[in-house]
Amino acid sequence: MSAVRRWFVTGASRGLGRALTEVVLDRGDRVVAAVRRPESVADLEQKYGSQIEVEQLDVSDLPAIDEVLGRVLARGPLDVVVNNAGFGVIGALEDQSPELVQSQLTTMLHAPIAITRAVLPALREHGGGGDPGKVAGRDPRPQHPGEPAAAGPAGQRRLRRVVRHAAGPHRRARAAGDARAVRGDRSGSGRILSDRVRSAAPAPTPW
Repeated sequence: MSAVRRWFVTGASRGLGRALTEVVLDRGDRVVAAVRRPESVADLEQKYGSQIEVEQLDVSDLPAIDEVLGRVLARGPLDVVVNNAGFGVIGALEDQSPELVQSQLTTMLHAPIAITRAVLPALREHGGGGDPGKVAGRDPRPQHPGEPAAAGPAGQRRLRRVVRHAAGPHRRARAAGDARAVRGDRSGSGRILSDRVRSAAPAPTPW
């Protein structure tokens, strides 16, 4: 039997984040579900009990990230981090306000950077090398024409490259599919969960 892993998933209350959370819990792992509204995952708490830990977090509140992850890491190490939180915007780029653009970039680029910075030292210490396969993010394709959020996930893709270099050449992971959910292991390979998430996920919903 494989070891139980502890995941940290942002945006775990609905859509892809929730589907991934349920897949992970169903296979016996533990999940720290970071959500804006804890009541949105009350049914998961009731079903899975101590397997799921719920943390209230709006990732656009950057100072709160260190506070929340400080609590999470104080309770024990993390094995996998998934930067899933995000939202889409419909409309032409020129019609979007600077505030909206900044909000998307904060949620989908600045927050993942802050989360990665906070967890990488602990992942490296716990996993013996900071396997970049343990940090995952969204696919960099925009959901709608003119959506500035494409810059955020594209930045996450560059961030994963930085993490790979920081972790050293002996640590590599493969990622594919919209989920970008990769589980790294000590052999340096990655296990792709995207197909399992697609089969479990409901019809596409707003992020």
